[in-house]
Amino acid sequence: MHAQCSYGHQHAGSSNWFASAEKPVTEGYQFRKKLFRLFYYGELLVDIFTMLHETLKKPVNRGAVAIASECLRILVILQTLSKASECQKGYINLLLEAIIMIFTASDNLSQELHDLRSTAGKFVSQLAQISSSAVYLKEVLLEMPEETRQQLQGIIVLLLHKDIMQQKQNLLCHLW
Repeated sequence: MHAQCSYGHQHAGSSNWFASAEKPVTEGYQFRKKLFRLFYYGELLVDIFTMLHETLKKPVNRGAVAIASECLRILVILQTLSKASECQKGYINLLLEAIIMIFTASDNLSQELHDLRSTAGKFVSQLAQISSSAVYLKEVLLEMPEETRQQLQGIIVLLLHKDIMQQKQNLLCHLW
């Protein structure tokens, strides 16, 4: 049995024609969907880094800490929700770049900037405790230029040291 389409072409078995026509449409839709997501995430990341940059140019206040913390949180969420390893590594790389921005901000070390650095450290610590993220964190650090890697390693060691000291202090407070 032959079916005739609206263009006057004859097709053997209309269900086969529909199945063959559906595949390119579905593939095109999936491609457009992925392309849109890529564009959207790119715009989101530009906005995140613009906000961080603008926030850190001014004296850091409580509002700036809240904005920067949320920017970091979004980067961590994007990293943990990513399925592809290259995406996870990319988001870790961006998070580390954001942390460098925070730690190189010159604000005369206000309490707010100290709080922001502490929050950044908590995010890095959380990622380091997730085994898959820890692997990517190590890979990203090894792929960085030596000077940047050493700077980040110093920051991470400082953050982990502060975290350990805070845990010890909390433990001692609970014992007394």
